[in-house]
Formats: sequence, structure tokens, C-alpha cells
Amino acid sequence: YYTEEILIGTVALEIYNHHALLRSLAVTKTKQGHGVGHALVKAEEAYALTHNIQQLYLLTITPATFLVHAKSLDRFRF
Repeated sequence: YYTEEILIGTVALEIYNHHALLRSLAVTKTKQGHGVGHALVKAEEAYALTHNIQQLYLLTITPATFLVHAKSLDRFRF
């Protein structure tokens, strides 16, 4: 995710048939709390929905921090 040609966030999907692992979500410290992470996750959700991915999985060492902001992920069973 870029703003003014500066990388401020990144995320990836590791796809296995109809399942995917949401991974490597990172946002620069100065942009955290500004909706960048949410926008990145929403973009991956949209991709998953249009590519017949039925479930997304999340591995994280900080689930409480992530899940506080991840209300829209219910349909993917996080």
C-alpha cells in the first residue's frame, strides 16, 4: 500500500486451493491507527471473495491487537 509513492503497508495471501493464509501484514509506525491495516485486510478479503477462496486463516503473535480492529472478518471464520 503506497501513499505519495511511499510504501506504508503490506500484506500477502498464501493460497492453498480454496483456503488462504493472511500473512505478513505490516504498517509503518507513523501510519498505524489510520486505517491502513484495515484497508489492506479489506483488499485481501475482496480478492478472496472474487477468487473462490472459502476460508482465510490468520497466524499472528499479537492476536488481541489485530482482532480488535478486524470485525469484518467474521464471514471468513477468523
